[in-house]
Amino acid sequence: MKKNGDTMPPEEVDFRFRIRTDTNTVEGILLNYVRSGYHPSFLAKEMILRALKAFWLPFAYGDRQDLQVSSAFLKRLAREAISSLKQQIRDIERSFDLESEVNVPYGFSTSTMPFVPYPVQAPVECVLTATATSVNNFELDTLEIEGDPF
Repeated sequence: MKKNGDTMPPEEVDFRFRIRTDTNTVEGILLNYVRSGYHPSFLAKEMILRALKAFWLPFAYGDRQDLQVSSAFLKRLAREAISSLKQQIRDIERSFDLESEVNVPYGFSTSTMPFVPYPVQAPVECVLTATATSVNNFELDTLEIEGDPF
């Protein structure tokens, strides 16, 4: 993007999520788990973004009429999201020794999410800050989503 001959910096999204809850609530236990780094494979920001992408990314692109993405691209995003959700189901089933609910082969990830209770008496306060660069004037059909496995 140029304005008056100068190169403009890319637009950014500054998103902050703040929640305060007691530690012994469902939300408190979850937020302590995410914040404390109990999961061996992901940082807190990665865990949150992975979950958001799997649940909402296809809808986010589908609702952005100004991006003019193709139907094929939206379907590819939807398939990636479904794959990610199915893998999470498989990881939960393995971690808690449950009978499979997902009728597809294992294979995307060998990590499991160990259950670790974290009883703390203080309230939980989490702040998430994420920055993303906009993709104005970019052919979104060429965006590589396979390199970002949610």
